[in-house]
Amino acid sequence: MNSRERVLMALEHEEPDRIPIDFGGEVNRINVIAYEKLVQFLGFPKGKTEMFLIENSVRPDVNILKHFNVDVYTIYPKSISRAEIIKKEDGYYFTDDWGILWKMPTTSNVYMVWSHPLKDKHIEDIENYNFPDPQHPAMFEGLEKEAKYLYEKTDYAIAMSRPTGGILEVAQWLRGFDKFLTDLMINKKFAITLLNKIYDWYISYWDYVLDIIGDYIQIVSTADDLGMQTGPIVSPKIYQEMIKPFHKKLHDFIKSKADVYINYHTCGSIYKLLPDIIDTGVDAINPVQVSAKNMDTKILKKEFGDKITFWGGGCDSQWILPYGSTKDVELEVRKRIIDLAPGGGFVFAPIHCIQAEVPPQNIVVMFETIKEHGKYPIKT
Repeated sequence: MNSRERVLMALEHEEPDRIPIDFGGEVNRINVIAYEKLVQFLGFPKGKTEMFLIENSVRPDVNILKHFNVDVYTIYPKSISRAEIIKKEDGYYFTDDWGILWKMPTTSNVYMVWSHPLKDKHIEDIENYNFPDPQHPAMFEGLEKEAKYLYEKTDYAIAMSRPTGGILEVAQWLRGFDKFLTDLMINKKFAITLLNKIYDWYISYWDYVLDIIGDYIQIVSTADDLGMQTGPIVSPKIYQEMIKPFHKKLHDFIKSKADVYINYHTCGSIYKLLPDIIDTGVDAINPVQVSAKNMDTKILKKEFGDKITFWGGGCDSQWILPYGSTKDVELEVRKRIIDLAPGGGFVFAPIHCIQAEVPPQNIVVMFETIKEHGKYPIKT
């Protein structure tokens, strides 16, 4: 069985020969500092990597992917911004394609949103705002050639990524997190207008992308961070009224354009929103943040395992992967295999990006454990 067949079987809730693995895909990458430690530990050359600025992360070299038996390869659009990274006394700054300023403080190794260009604007300013071109040629340079090569010359399951955050996320970045959450409650006309503008942007993006490579890919990655550590960022009622319709229309459009599965990224505790998320046409949820409230993998599998594939959830990345022993990592991975793998519907992946402080030996043990214990039928 090859990688593409393996992943597609898992997405169809069937048991392949082993649990498929993703590393370097949608938010399953690795911080550059951790990556440098990993290749040194393995004795590998750094190789050819792809950099993702905001998370300060990379997709590992293909030789690392082969070493860890990775089954998925994600294609990323190029940035159309040529913004310079500016170093100041308190950190690094850059402005993205949307006009949003990001900062990486000297005490951190990832960027965060630092200013919100629509924070003090009015509804009429939305139409006049300078949104980036969703079909800018620079974003798709070499895209068809890359997808065709991967489809014809490799057996990877091929995923196509989004160029930025989700519809809700971009609205929050433009408007401000607290301000846009308030808009969803008491300034709904503004909120709907902004969400609709971003939705239209994404429709134009996917329309163009899927015309080019829709015949080569099997998976499309969409997103919106809907969870905090303790629960959803918005109530189920607000999600159903204000956000879900946009997700449903977007996913319906994508599936009308190409025969693909939707792999939807959201962090945090999203248990209360999962029925609605599934209803939007999502096929896989990525990641399963097992350290968040109400994200018990045994319960999730029992309640939703026949409806959605769990993509990620392989090892707690907040505590065990960075701070646990290698034995802790092994036991954690084995637990997630037992909880999530039976019956298919599980793709093993790190929970979000592997962070800088994670010891390389823990990363290696994580992948060695899935290799040893990830064969079907799963031994409990």
